[in-house]
Amino acid sequence: MPSSVTRISKAYRMKTLLEVMGRWGKMNKEQIDVNVAQRLDLDPKSLRQALYRDLQELVAEGDITETVYAPDGSKIDHYDPDIHKNVRKEWSLHRHDHSVFGLALLQSIGGDIVVSPSFQREIRVDKLNSALPTGVFSICFHEARMALAVSFSKELLPFKVVLGRSSDQDQAVLNNEKWGRRLMFIALPNDLISKQHLSIEFQGDEEGAIHLSDLDSSNGSQVMKISHKEADEMVQQFIDNKSDLTLTSTWSNWGDHGPKKFREIESSQNPHLTQAPVCLALAENLILVVR
Repeated sequence: MPSSVTRISKAYRMKTLLEVMGRWGKMNKEQIDVNVAQRLDLDPKSLRQALYRDLQELVAEGDITETVYAPDGSKIDHYDPDIHKNVRKEWSLHRHDHSVFGLALLQSIGGDIVVSPSFQREIRVDKLNSALPTGVFSICFHEARMALAVSFSKELLPFKVVLGRSSDQDQAVLNNEKWGRRLMFIALPNDLISKQHLSIEFQGDEEGAIHLSDLDSSNGSQVMKISHKEADEMVQQFIDNKSDLTLTSTWSNWGDHGPKKFREIESSQNPHLTQAPVCLALAENLILVVR
């Protein structure tokens, strides 16, 4: 393991920086420091200044894009450091200019996220191999042999998430006025679910209420209320299993607790009111944990 940042050449450090950005998409400085340091086996604090210089150089040479936001979250198109104070910056490769952090992970298995650019900074995709971010809601699942979590800040609430099958028509969901604008569409590469399968409305009240509505899907949707401990156990199953899980295999060691306690989710005319964490079943081979 290198003992200091001086043992890493600038060329190798910048190469690692570009690889990290290519994998994760748009990132802020803290995310860059942590992920590059992890690749190089270094303390993130030891890389802060060097990486900031690297970012400035890459922006100046046109290799990456720098996006600047005002304290209220609005994008600053013409940034002037003498005028604009307390700004937030994010950097990305040009192909990820308008992307969610970690979106490339979901896209690598044929999925995607469609969301208004104004909300992208508050959403991220992570591999389920470490502690989830705090202060967020997370939708965890195991699909195409990968365990992932799509998380978003509780500051976005009230917020709606629509789950469905990957499709060229994903953008049409956002253009549908009945959904409103505070919406994220998560497309999953599963042929057993419908193009627009399930709606999850996070209400934003103190109780953490959520409304679930089946969107006239072909195979229906089911929900089961679970405890935080059970949510942790199920997420660990997602992490441990190398093949896709099914309803049968998920509860093979849970006796009578699992599938028998699922309830059908009805349409938007009669939404199911519950609280996180919950387990959702959209197909025999697509199980999700909302926590």
